[in-house]
Amino acid sequence: MHCKACDKVMNEWELRKIDPFTNDYSDLCSFCLSVSYRVFFDDISEEDSTIDNNKDLTFIDDSGTIVL
Repeated sequence: MHCKACDKVMNEWELRKIDPFTNDYSDLCSFCLSVSYRVFFDDISEEDSTIDNNKDLTFIDDSGTIVL
């Protein structure tokens, strides 16, 4: 299988990696996944001033609500 972002052939470890947000197999190689997480968390940290740090962050997807 190839990475959906860079088209690199993924190794066995990458093929078995479960995305903690979707609980599904990741379709990104390790490098692309790490870049994706950095971008995601950088966006959240920019909004920290408006987030109540005593509450959980809530992410909603098509299948329902995921609370982190």
